[in-house]
Amino acid sequence: MHKPGGPYLTCLLFGALLACGKTVATVRLAGVGATGEARIALAAGADLGFAVHADKYSYSGPNHVMVHAELLRGGSVVQTMTCAGFELEGGAGSGCGATHQSSECSMTVPPGGADTVRVKTSLENDNELSIEGLEVRIKQ
Repeated sequence: MHKPGGPYLTCLLFGALLACGKTVATVRLAGVGATGEARIALAAGADLGFAVHADKYSYSGPNHVMVHAELLRGGSVVQTMTCAGFELEGGAGSGCGATHQSSECSMTVPPGGADTVRVKTSLENDNELSIEGLEVRIKQ
């Protein structure tokens, strides 16, 4: 049994804050495999979450849209993160206006801060996917 508060409550609150956090930047991508950037001043220690949005999608077979994020300061990479950002489950399907945010799609801004977020996406496997209006939303 755990005491009220403590690490369990802290972990629960941290996850909830990132999931519901304010979108501070959006990186619109031409499609899976494209790279985009958002220039934004990020203070050291800031916790970031990355949500993947698609206006429209259809797929055949399970897959993930993988997010590869880099924080830059003065053009140099200071932090990286890769995660499975948009889950496509089993069989086949389609949808409109969906946003997925995985708790593993998060990072903390390192000492010295950052001034740019660079994002690239890829597919976890070769299963068929058609996607329109792809963007990665950076939350704080």
